[in-house]
Amino acid sequence: MTIIKEISSKETYAVRQPVLRAGKPIESCIFEGDDLDTTHHFGLFEDKNLTGIISLFQQTNSIFAEKNQAQIRGMAVLETHQKKDLEKLL
Repeated sequence: MTIIKEISSKETYAVRQPVLRAGKPIESCIFEGDDLDTTHHFGLFEDKNLTGIISLFQQTNSIFAEKNQAQIRGMAVLETHQKKDLEKLL
């Protein structure tokens, strides 16, 4: 079963590090603004195993008219689960 639920910033490191920061220290997985109240992190779980993540940071860009805007940062799916279209769920 595949589910998506909100997770903490620290929980994202299990996917951020091997996919986005391979070979770098765990500290490189910490993004500025990770722990703001306006930042939200979501994990994609397959059979209770975290396989993908996405982080949404409140960000405003004047080229868009919408008041509530977010920037996607740190979206990743573990290599063993890539090419399954899981990123579309995130």
